[in-house]
Amino acid sequence: MNNYKLYIQKSGSWSIVDLGDDKPAMNYQVNNIAELKDRQCDYSQALKLPLSKNNCILFDIPESMDVVSNIQYIKIPCRLYSNESLLAGPGSFLVIDKVNEFIEVAILSGNADFFSIIDRPMSELDLGSILRDEASIDPANFTDMYCFAYCSYSTYDEDPFVYIQMSFPFINLKKAITELVTQNGYTLETNLLDAQWNRKAISIYALNPSSDSFAPFNAAASKAITFYDAASQYIRLDISNDGGGLLTQQNALGYSEQAVDYKAPIDCDVTISVTATRTSAFQYDMCTLVIKNMTSGDILYTDEGYNLSKSITISVSKDTVIRLSAYRHCIHVGSITLKTATFHVNSVFSIKADKVPVFGRLHFSNNIGFDTQLDLFKNFVQLFGLTVGIDNETKTVKAYTMQKLYDNKQKLYDNKAIAKDWSNKLHDVRANDIYNVIPGYAQSNVIKFTPNTIDNITDSGSFSVNQDKLDVTKELFTMKFESGIDRNIWIVDTLTPVANIPLLTLDAIKDFKGGNPHIVEISTSTIQSGDGGPFYSVATHVKAQTLIDTFYTGLINMLTSPKYAEAMFFLSDQDIEEFNQEIPVYVQKYGHYFYVNKIVNYISGQLTKCQIIKL
Repeated sequence: MNNYKLYIQKSGSWSIVDLGDDKPAMNYQVNNIAELKDRQCDYSQALKLPLSKNNCILFDIPESMDVVSNIQYIKIPCRLYSNESLLAGPGSFLVIDKVNEFIEVAILSGNADFFSIIDRPMSELDLGSILRDEASIDPANFTDMYCFAYCSYSTYDEDPFVYIQMSFPFINLKKAITELVTQNGYTLETNLLDAQWNRKAISIYALNPSSDSFAPFNAAASKAITFYDAASQYIRLDISNDGGGLLTQQNALGYSEQAVDYKAPIDCDVTISVTATRTSAFQYDMCTLVIKNMTSGDILYTDEGYNLSKSITISVSKDTVIRLSAYRHCIHVGSITLKTATFHVNSVFSIKADKVPVFGRLHFSNNIGFDTQLDLFKNFVQLFGLTVGIDNETKTVKAYTMQKLYDNKQKLYDNKAIAKDWSNKLHDVRANDIYNVIPGYAQSNVIKFTPNTIDNITDSGSFSVNQDKLDVTKELFTMKFESGIDRNIWIVDTLTPVANIPLLTLDAIKDFKGGNPHIVEISTSTIQSGDGGPFYSVATHVKAQTLIDTFYTGLINMLTSPKYAEAMFFLSDQDIEEFNQEIPVYVQKYGHYFYVNKIVNYISGQLTKCQIIKL
């Protein structure tokens, strides 16, 4: 008797599909530890659905005996039941491969829905932005999405080149991943401790800001907002009094001054463009503009009038202070004793030189070196050796290190009532023998970062399996994070190791080329920049071997003295519905708890092969 029921969702309603004689053979492999790079989902073997009238209507297929069609890959939400137990639940897809004499399909479940949702461009993920200027950052703070930390930009064999300050923007890995999960409608559960990953950060690999970098500047604050114009290679400074570009004075007699200072960060030519427009109807109101070199005391420009539009260019040396002053004055005439005169003053400082300080608005999503959200998430999983399982009913992403299994094992010893006892389900055949080799691993298992061709650096780590029957070496995967080296740089008279992130080429001019993302650790201690300056953290590279030693211990424990079996079990539909890879199972014959690595081709009412590994 066929006890399966397959439903698909179309136009918001559910309809049952004719399965014919086919019985879905389901595989449950949330995360095969021997295939860390694949992060697989649950899936069925290929199914052949009959071209029944019902199915043709459901799948919009013409009823014709000679239908031959290669339909484009289509995913339709589905549910699979057996004896009222849910074998493929929320978040499952029915995938149509092709149509000929049958409708050939497969079922994807488990992680499939979440991975499908996040397989979208990074630009669709809002990780915020910063206006990279000295007035808007809190260098020592890493409780927000980003921080600024000391590092080096140039290639390792070059002298370090520093723009304004040796601080560089980084994005908090924990907050970025949490936002990725949350914005896609899920919540994240993990056994990573805050101390283990809250200080991990990703470098911003591109420094060119977007076109929305323009921002008004409050003259009363005596600070500068700068931004990098990628098209003209200019640094521009917008100045205004109240954020809207207005200088206002209400005195009836005399004059008032609004002034702003700008300190040149390098030797350069500065172009100052000024426009002043009288908006008062009072004919005696007038505006005077003065540009002065405060370092030398020289007046560089002065003019007076009702409507002014001037542009001058001057050469200045590093640390020269230039002051732009705007005066409004009102003359007392006759019986007029009080007038309000408002002048609109727009000012733009421009700098062009071979050493361009790069400031501006940086949008994190597009500038951390990943093309898709799925790409970022998989690299996060690989960093910490996580097993990922999705609960699509509660919309929960469960990302745990293998140590979680050992923690649950201890809970089973403490409370036997929660154990999954598969002792009576074991089919006593010779195939149940325990083996000492787990497929998919080698004596030395290597995990790599992407090679750094600019600095000519590679970084990899490995863990060993004490089993001479295995191959000598196997590379499990290479992460997109680029290998990096820490270099010693003098910071405030102290030789300090900082991450070297080669985004800069040193040719005839200094030029930012961008690069691959780097994963760093942000220090909890800070260094003060200059005499009385702000405090900055320091970024140093996270090493592959450190990650393995810290986060792969549960996996290494499992593989140290491996006991692996492919055993046949009589599993029920309820066993499948309640299956949770985080909970070990107990088999009395062996007297051990096991991790269920994979359930192979489950068909209701039949023996099922399971891959189990002794804990």
